[in-house]
Amino acid sequence: MDEATPASLTSLLENATCGELEVSLMALSEAARTRLQTTLEHVDLQTRVETEITGTLPPSSAQVTYCVAFVDGSEMDVSLREDASVQDAILAIAEKKGTNPGRLTLLVSGQTDLLPHSREKNSLVEAAQKQTDLMVVLKNYVQLGQVIGDLTSTEVNFEHWVSSAFLGPPLVIAEVELCEGSQVCWPSESASRFQFTGGIFSEGLPLSGKVLMRILVNGRTYAVGMGLGTEDMNMNKDAEHNAGFYGLYHGGHSVNVCGQGRRTFRGGGSQADWRSGKRLAILLDIDECTMQCFDELVPLGKSQRLPNTSLWPAVVLHGDGDCVSISVSHL
Repeated sequence: MDEATPASLTSLLENATCGELEVSLMALSEAARTRLQTTLEHVDLQTRVETEITGTLPPSSAQVTYCVAFVDGSEMDVSLREDASVQDAILAIAEKKGTNPGRLTLLVSGQTDLLPHSREKNSLVEAAQKQTDLMVVLKNYVQLGQVIGDLTSTEVNFEHWVSSAFLGPPLVIAEVELCEGSQVCWPSESASRFQFTGGIFSEGLPLSGKVLMRILVNGRTYAVGMGLGTEDMNMNKDAEHNAGFYGLYHGGHSVNVCGQGRRTFRGGGSQADWRSGKRLAILLDIDECTMQCFDELVPLGKSQRLPNTSLWPAVVLHGDGDCVSISVSHL
């Protein structure tokens, strides 16, 4: 049996009847059957590779074209797989628009409820109830800029609980959404591996009004602080004893809230708490000088008082491997 090419094999399979194929396969030697199986696997692999490289879909994959409107009056058409998720839609729209996907949420045109952020297949068509006219709503994020200090920062998107989960009674189950923010890490080139090093996002204006700070722990070696800093915050001091720091604090063996150089809330926990993947948050009313910290969706103690002074997002890390992502949005 001559080696079949993908084109000749396709023609054979399309024109032969089931009976003819069965007779032909029975007549093949074991070596010929092995070559045929290898060819079939090659055709399948080639199709999948071409799909990954070109972004095109096999003809059998149905697509849906969505008309997407923006608040500035502009529109665009986006074609997605029939089983696309809401996140697939956000990523595709952001790429075509040339914007950050963490800034976008979606709703069906003419409706007021935002579509829940989901990576599950078919979640877009189900959430939109098969409607194809969508509208983009921009989230009101604070642009953090570069961190001031010896720590490093890079722009990042990460998943966290939706902002509404922190505005009412504690929820057992909440949805997540994509957040736009900055990832702050211990500098790899640092000579000293274990010393307290702070960073503050003070390039922009100080925080104002009602804001939500959402934090994702990417790595923690020992003690870390994540919250707010004053203009004169000591950049090389433990957050617990730093008079210019306010916010969440892990002392290495327990979770706490700190302010003005002391622990204002002492929680339980252990050294294993607040590892990679932990979601934390701080609900702030800068005008009223209040701060409520959260471990996931659980409040850490009561609302804390803030000083009536300028405050910026701030981080205090302790050693090589410490890394957190921060997103701040107006409510």
